[in-house]
Amino acid sequence: MTLKRSADDPLDLLDDADIEIELYTRDENPQIASYIVELLHEHRVLHWRELMQLVRGRFTVSVERLQNIVRELVYSNRLVELPCRFFTLAEYWSDADLVSLINTIERKVKKLGLSRCSPPLASAKYPIRIRISRGNKDNKLTILHVSNDLQEFI
Repeated sequence: MTLKRSADDPLDLLDDADIEIELYTRDENPQIASYIVELLHEHRVLHWRELMQLVRGRFTVSVERLQNIVRELVYSNRLVELPCRFFTLAEYWSDADLVSLINTIERKVKKLGLSRCSPPLASAKYPIRIRISRGNKDNKLTILHVSNDLQEFI
């Protein structure tokens, strides 16, 4: 059921008015992607929680949209997703200072209080396999496997 309008209704005046509407699309995705790369240049390795907090501190972006941007970066080989949602740049991964990378991940596990590995956002590369387990005093990172290609770097 619709409401009937009378002849002297003020909304009738709007029927003949030309209203110009401008729609602006939010196309910040390239800016957000370059900011993520910039953050990883600075930090070398970031966990998803850190990445999300830093990006959302600067941009208004939903979690789903940020996940899509990160997936695009991983699929385009600009980022490498490590197990447990840790991210690094492809150029750092190709240099593969694996010992310092593992030490950095261990520090971040303790700092963030991670108690388990989250599933990957994109297709995580598994040249290393890690497990996070709860301990009595703190959480522990265990390296389960290092691929044959990278064992020479340890």
